[in-house]
Amino acid sequence: MNLREALEEALRKRPFLEEALQEELINLSSLARILQPEIAASTGKEVKESALVMAIRRRE
Repeated sequence: MNLREALEEALRKRPFLEEALQEELINLSSLARILQPEIAASTGKEVKESALVMAIRRRE
């Protein structure tokens, strides 16, 4: 599973985050830090916070 797929899966589990992201109510760096362990486990690789922030930004 790649980073984008892992991110989408993590966000599907938390539908309230989707709306909060659309309304720009969430600090992306904080969200990345929270999701980082789950994403790393899903991808089987170390995931940098900055890469996760960029993936969150690009999903729009």
